[in-house]
Amino acid sequence: MKKIKSSSFIIIIMSVIIFLLLGLSYYLFTENRKLDFKMNIGTYTGNNGRLISYPISDKDDYRAILFSLIDANSIEEPDIANKLPDASILIGDSKQGIGYLDSDVWFDNDKIIFNLGGKYNIDSKYKEISGDGVEYIIELISKYKPKNNFD
Repeated sequence: MKKIKSSSFIIIIMSVIIFLLLGLSYYLFTENRKLDFKMNIGTYTGNNGRLISYPISDKDDYRAILFSLIDANSIEEPDIANKLPDASILIGDSKQGIGYLDSDVWFDNDKIIFNLGGKYNIDSKYKEISGDGVEYIIELISKYKPKNNFD
């Protein structure tokens, strides 16, 4: 009788442990972690400055825009850089007061041109993405870009 009680006790304990492990693995698998940095999309308002969006909270959109910046090819300063940018991308940690990137963005036909570092910065670099996926990135940036009511 004691053998049956001890074996059923072991089965109950093992079942509880298995359910706890399954619950923990489900929690860790579906855990919604915060993004490392905040990414905001801005739009220029002529002489009035720049409007900034709320931080992007969708991980897939955040990563798509970030990886397009990383994957962009370096180019010389394009002619379009003399125009007002279509948007701007800001990446930083507002709690720490740190800005990691402030990039102007131009949409030019089938490519996107980024100015990393600001137009008046001596270390300014221009990058471009073209080809597949450009329309998708333009759509994402436009989706988060605030409406300019000053024009």
